[in-house]
This record gives sequence, C-alpha cells and structure tokens, in this order.
Amino acid sequence: MDKIILKISGKYRTKRDSIMQLVNDISIQLYNLDPIDIKEDSLIDLSELKYIDSNISVILYSFIKFLINATPASISLIMPDNQELKKVFLKNNFSKLWGADAKIDTHDTIMKITETKNIKETTIELQNCFLPKLNKIFSKGYQYEFISSLAEVCQNSFIHGNAKNVYFCGQFYPKLHKLCITIINFGNTFQENVISYMKEKNMSITDYKFISWAFIESNTTDDNSSGIGLARFMDLIKYLNADLILLSGNEIYSYEKGKERDEFNPNLYIGGTIINIKFNLNENNFI
Repeated sequence: MDKIILKISGKYRTKRDSIMQLVNDISIQLYNLDPIDIKEDSLIDLSELKYIDSNISVILYSFIKFLINATPASISLIMPDNQELKKVFLKNNFSKLWGADAKIDTHDTIMKITETKNIKETTIELQNCFLPKLNKIFSKGYQYEFISSLAEVCQNSFIHGNAKNVYFCGQFYPKLHKLCITIINFGNTFQENVISYMKEKNMSITDYKFISWAFIESNTTDDNSSGIGLARFMDLIKYLNADLILLSGNEIYSYEKGKERDEFNPNLYIGGTIINIKFNLNENNFI
C-alpha cells in the first residue's frame, strides 16, 4: 500500500513567519521519519499546495532531494492540482524532481533552482543564475561585489558548515518592485560552529545570538580567516536597501526595514541554514 511520507498544503510567501511555517510543516513530518522506514512506492503529496513563492520553493525542493538521496527506495511525487503553480514549477527547475524538462520563462522573471557541490561550481552558477538579472537592476557595479560576497557566504557553508550541497533560487516580482534570492544548505548550524569554537577557546557564552556574533567584523571560527566575509555581506545588505531572513538550527535572525532581530524558537529546527534576501527596488525596478 502506498504511504505518504510528506504532505504539504496551503500557501507560503517570502515573509519571516511564512518561511518559518514552511520549515515547520516539513520538519515536523520528517523528524521521526527514519530512511529505513521509507518503503518502495512512498509518496510525497503536493496536490493541496495552493501557492509558494518561486524563490522559497527551493526550500521544499532541497528537503525532497534530501529525502530521495537518503533512501534507495523509489519515491513518487503527487504534483499540485493548482495549474498556475505547476507552470511555475515547470519553469524554475522544480520539475526536475519528477523528470520533466524546464520550460522557457517568457516573462524573464525566474532564476532557476540550482544545486552545487563545491565552491568553484557555486561561484560559476551564482554568476549564471543571478548576474543576468542583477545586471538589470543594479548600478555602479555593485552586482559583482554582491555575487562575490554571496560566494564567500556559500564558501563558509562548505568549509565551516561541512555542507555537501548548496541550493539556491531567485524570483523577480516587477509589480511588487522586489527581487528575492533564497539559499539553503544542510551543513552545520551557526550555533554548532560558534559554541564549538567558544568552548575550544574557553570563551564564555554571554547570550545565545550566534548569528549576530558571526556578523561582527573580526569574529570568526576559523583561525586562518580575518572574519570579514559575513560582515562584508551584511554591510552590502544594508547599503543595497535589502532585507535579510536567516534561519539556522532553531535561531532566526532578520534584518527588515532597518531593524534587527535575533531570537530562538524552540518549536523550529532546521539542520542547516536558510538565507533569504529581498531587494527593495524603486518604482522603475532599480536599486
């Protein structure tokens, strides 16, 4: 008898609470799921998924890929009944999960879901995926500095986080004057790395804002690093009028409308890190 191992329904948008809800809805179902319990002809049911912003669909995509890679069993997907959502999945590479080739994005708003396995490949694919769109909205060459900084962040995922893969995707919303980029990996969390470093250095832990600690210039868990990579990335986020949402473990950091929040949510957990960047564009869709 077919068994549904993951069922996702409802609507998800590029907002702090909605991203947290998406992670919760996935992780709650997977928490007690052992790969050995996944039998042949298991199902992932997306039939009642009504809507998900294209850029954050990479979160769902990466979890499904994680499930598929964790077991030799054959897993089938039940795709959304919503035809408009299915069209988006056919354009942004999500459809690769069920073996369908991506369709042409005639509106030129989608930056397709991409998976990379090392920093060299990541740097190349970041340029291929994001740079064409960033060239149209950025000025004064900041698109190149942003791509370089983003590559450093991804490099941290491989080196400090021991991630095996990095996934990313983007979406331009011309009517909303927004451009959103989402990145996810299943490597070590900020909390794991910082606590391990602090214990090794006999440093006292005065609070539990590990992501905020990592954003401070000169703070690094790598003795061979100057610690400016994440600080430089955060400086660009602020300078380019962008908002940032970052989930790692059960810590949620956000920088939105010039205000920072860094807090723990005991009901949330992701064994890795999600980074969501939203560029707020002017009425002509430029930065």
